[in-house]
Amino acid sequence: MWRLGASVTIAILAGAGAYLWRHRDPMSAWEAFNLIIPTAFLSTIYSWSYDQVLYIIPIVWIVLRLIDRTRSYLASFGFLSLLVLVSFLALVVQANTHSDLLSLMTTALVLAGCLGLRSPETGTGTASSRS
Repeated sequence: MWRLGASVTIAILAGAGAYLWRHRDPMSAWEAFNLIIPTAFLSTIYSWSYDQVLYIIPIVWIVLRLIDRTRSYLASFGFLSLLVLVSFLALVVQANTHSDLLSLMTTALVLAGCLGLRSPETGTGTASSRS
Protein backbone atom coordinates (compact mmCIF):
# COMPACT_ATOMS: atom_id res chain seq x y z
CA MET A 1 0.00 0.00 0.00
CA TRP A 2 2.81 2.42 0.78
CA ARG A 3 4.27 1.79 -2.68
CA LEU A 4 1.04 2.94 -4.28
CA GLY A 5 1.00 6.06 -2.11
CA ALA A 6 4.63 6.81 -2.89
CA SER A 7 4.02 6.30 -6.62
CA VAL A 8 1.01 8.64 -6.60
CA THR A 9 2.96 11.26 -4.62
CA ILE A 10 5.87 11.12 -7.05
CA ALA A 11 3.48 11.33 -10.02
CA ILE A 12 1.69 14.37 -8.55
CA LEU A 13 4.94 16.17 -7.78
CA ALA A 14 6.42 15.31 -11.18
CA GLY A 15 3.29 16.47 -12.99
CA ALA A 16 3.13 19.74 -11.06
CA GLY A 17 6.85 20.28 -11.49
CA ALA A 18 6.62 19.69 -15.24
CA TYR A 19 3.64 22.06 -15.52
CA LEU A 20 5.44 24.78 -13.56
CA TRP A 21 8.61 24.27 -15.59
CA ARG A 22 6.80 24.53 -18.95
CA HIS A 23 4.92 27.66 -17.87
CA ARG A 24 7.70 29.31 -15.86
CA ASP A 25 8.10 32.34 -18.14
CA PRO A 26 4.48 33.48 -18.47
CA MET A 27 3.50 32.48 -14.92
CA SER A 28 3.67 35.07 -12.15
CA ALA A 29 4.99 34.21 -8.71
CA TRP A 30 1.46 34.41 -7.25
CA GLU A 31 0.09 31.99 -9.84
CA ALA A 32 2.89 29.52 -9.17
CA PHE A 33 2.43 29.85 -5.41
CA ASN A 34 -1.31 29.24 -5.74
CA LEU A 35 -0.61 25.99 -7.60
CA ILE A 36 2.16 24.85 -5.25
CA ILE A 37 -0.03 24.96 -2.10
CA PRO A 38 -2.72 22.48 -3.27
CA THR A 39 -0.06 20.30 -4.89
CA ALA A 40 1.83 20.14 -1.62
CA PHE A 41 -1.37 19.12 0.14
CA LEU A 42 -1.99 16.35 -2.39
CA SER A 43 1.55 15.04 -1.97
CA THR A 44 1.29 14.56 1.79
CA ILE A 45 0.81 11.04 3.04
CA TYR A 46 -1.80 11.80 5.68
CA SER A 47 -3.96 14.49 3.91
CA TRP A 48 -5.69 15.87 7.01
CA SER A 49 -8.47 18.25 6.15
CA TYR A 50 -7.34 20.88 8.67
CA ASP A 51 -4.15 21.33 6.62
CA GLN A 52 -6.35 23.01 4.03
CA VAL A 53 -6.28 26.24 6.04
CA LEU A 54 -3.42 27.30 3.74
CA TYR A 55 -5.94 27.39 0.89
CA ILE A 56 -6.97 30.83 2.11
CA ILE A 57 -4.17 32.30 -0.02
CA PRO A 58 -5.25 30.81 -3.37
CA ILE A 59 -8.94 31.24 -2.49
CA VAL A 60 -8.48 34.98 -1.94
CA TRP A 61 -6.58 35.16 -5.23
CA ILE A 62 -9.37 33.29 -7.04
CA VAL A 63 -12.04 35.57 -5.57
CA LEU A 64 -10.11 38.69 -6.58
CA ARG A 65 -9.57 37.35 -10.09
CA LEU A 66 -13.27 36.49 -10.45
CA ILE A 67 -14.29 39.98 -9.33
CA ASP A 68 -11.72 41.55 -11.64
CA ARG A 69 -12.81 39.50 -14.68
CA THR A 70 -16.57 39.64 -14.22
CA ARG A 71 -16.85 43.09 -12.61
CA SER A 72 -19.38 41.51 -10.26
CA TYR A 73 -19.40 39.70 -6.94
CA LEU A 74 -21.78 36.99 -8.17
CA ALA A 75 -19.12 34.66 -9.59
CA SER A 76 -17.06 34.97 -6.39
CA PHE A 77 -20.13 34.33 -4.27
CA GLY A 78 -20.94 31.26 -6.36
CA PHE A 79 -17.39 29.90 -6.07
CA LEU A 80 -17.30 30.43 -2.31
CA SER A 81 -20.77 28.93 -1.89
CA LEU A 82 -19.75 25.85 -3.86
CA LEU A 83 -16.56 25.54 -1.81
CA VAL A 84 -18.50 25.76 1.47
CA LEU A 85 -21.09 23.27 0.26
CA VAL A 86 -18.42 20.75 -0.77
CA SER A 87 -16.56 21.27 2.53
CA PHE A 88 -19.68 20.66 4.61
CA LEU A 89 -20.57 17.61 2.54
CA ALA A 90 -17.06 16.25 3.10
CA LEU A 91 -17.43 16.90 6.83
CA VAL A 92 -20.74 15.01 6.98
CA VAL A 93 -19.26 12.09 5.05
CA GLN A 94 -16.22 12.03 7.33
CA ALA A 95 -18.39 12.07 10.46
CA ASN A 96 -20.49 9.16 9.21
CA THR A 97 -17.86 6.99 7.54
CA HIS A 98 -14.61 8.03 9.26
CA SER A 99 -13.12 8.52 5.79
CA ASP A 100 -11.68 11.88 4.79
CA LEU A 101 -11.32 11.29 1.06
CA LEU A 102 -14.11 13.63 -0.02
CA SER A 103 -12.19 16.62 1.33
CA LEU A 104 -9.94 16.21 -1.71
CA MET A 105 -12.78 17.82 -3.68
CA THR A 106 -11.90 21.18 -2.12
CA THR A 107 -8.36 20.68 -3.40
CA ALA A 108 -9.74 19.94 -6.85
CA LEU A 109 -11.89 23.10 -6.76
CA VAL A 110 -8.96 25.29 -5.69
CA LEU A 111 -6.67 23.78 -8.35
CA ALA A 112 -9.35 24.20 -11.01
CA GLY A 113 -9.86 27.82 -9.99
CA CYS A 114 -6.14 28.57 -10.07
CA LEU A 115 -5.61 26.90 -13.44
CA GLY A 116 -8.77 28.32 -14.97
CA LEU A 117 -8.09 31.91 -13.96
CA ARG A 118 -4.51 32.19 -15.16
CA SER A 119 -3.98 35.15 -17.48
CA PRO A 120 -4.02 33.75 -21.01
CA GLU A 121 -2.07 36.57 -22.64
CA THR A 122 0.95 37.04 -20.39
CA GLY A 123 0.26 35.07 -17.25
CA THR A 124 1.24 38.00 -15.08
CA GLY A 125 -2.01 38.38 -13.16
CA THR A 126 -3.68 41.54 -11.99
CA ALA A 127 -2.11 44.44 -10.16
CA SER A 128 -3.75 43.25 -6.94
CA SER A 129 -2.17 39.81 -7.31
CA ARG A 130 1.32 41.26 -7.77
CA SER A 131 1.38 43.34 -4.61
